[in-house]
Amino acid sequence: MKSIVAVGFILSLSILAACAGSIPVPAEHHDRWAALAWPGTTHADLIEGRRLYIENCSGCHGLKSPMDYTENQWKENVSEMRQRAKIKEADSQLILKYLITAAQKSDRLDTAAMTN
Repeated sequence: MKSIVAVGFILSLSILAACAGSIPVPAEHHDRWAALAWPGTTHADLIEGRRLYIENCSGCHGLKSPMDYTENQWKENVSEMRQRAKIKEADSQLILKYLITAAQKSDRLDTAAMTN
């Protein structure tokens, strides 16, 4: 019985790791863009938003790429899921900042980098 539980646990971790691998890690250009969009936002905020997204959202359904939705769609989705998943408001804001930032097309990120 213990071996079945252990195998199930290892399989679950493997699936979670595979899903997380396709979710982009914020880079320096994301940091600059996010700081312009939400003054005071840091790299650590974006990393935490990614972690919270993976942790809170992969348990019930597959993770979507940040590029799968527009900013307004992410706002609606995160607002709705915050209620269902009982995610704290502050955590949902970090998730949203991460998703919106990671969804930016490279030309918008480049423009933000040039203005700094």
